[in-house]
Amino acid sequence: HRRYIRHVLKWRHSATATRILPTIGFSMLWSAFVAAISLWLSSSSASSSASSNGALIGLLRGWWGMVVRAAPVAVSSLSAPLALLLTLRANQSMSRLLEARLVWGRVMLHSQTLASMSKCYLWPISPAATLLLARHLALLGWMLKARVRGEN
Repeated sequence: HRRYIRHVLKWRHSATATRILPTIGFSMLWSAFVAAISLWLSSSSASSSASSNGALIGLLRGWWGMVVRAAPVAVSSLSAPLALLLTLRANQSMSRLLEARLVWGRVMLHSQTLASMSKCYLWPISPAATLLLARHLALLGWMLKARVRGEN
């Protein structure tokens, strides 16, 4: 869908994505690096001979064995802070959504109150002005929705 593509393209403007994506990207790169080196070492050990390359590969295999054993520890130590960060971001976005819904409700309540007061007090004096005010108040919700969504 176009909606998902538009959402992905707006990640660079998202405060949450700009804070989380570098960490996730680094974790993905590290995992790919570990997998690629593991595959390379396993394929080179099968084809290595007793030459100087064999000694170098043996040294690399010993060093890489320590890295591969340390990789799960690195990923697990990264997963807890990442989960905490994602949880905090989700909580923050939910509190923003709640605040926006409360403000939107207050705006609609005050516009209904203004329409009711204009009907009671302004209609006897100037029906044309009251009708114009009611039309503008009816448009207020639609205009605010378009402004929030970035529509024209």
